[in-house]
Amino acid sequence: MTVGPNELESRAAGSRFSGALEISKVNGGESTNPLWTSEVSNAAFRTALRDSLQNTGLLSGRSAANYGVEATLSQLDQPLIGFDLTVNSMVNYRVFEKTSRQTVFDEPVTASHTATFSDAAFAIQRLRFANEGSIRENIRNFINRLLER
Repeated sequence: MTVGPNELESRAAGSRFSGALEISKVNGGESTNPLWTSEVSNAAFRTALRDSLQNTGLLSGRSAANYGVEATLSQLDQPLIGFDLTVNSMVNYRVFEKTSRQTVFDEPVTASHTATFSDAAFAIQRLRFANEGSIRENIRNFINRLLER
């Protein structure tokens, strides 16, 4: 679910957010029930977001970051059956200055990812791959939109 190193690092280097973000809150996820469908937990989403911000050079290495990030996974639309499984995600991201609490970014970000039969023969694996891909694309879209500011 993580945006890889060097994907957006060059764009992030010149940004005011370079090395300045700290994750304040992540919520909205659900733990996977092994008897039902694959989900995205808060812990897994937080880890993916943290690692993605670190990989792109946006995560603060200091104890006092300039900006806080809040992320709420508000929607994870999953198909019940199919050979090609497409998952759509919507996450509401809020970035704020930590000292003034002034919001600098507050938008919903959407993304989708399709896992095909060639990705995995078992539907539960395809759904997991589609979930992970959708969250990865969502985080990538968030970072891109944040860097446009």
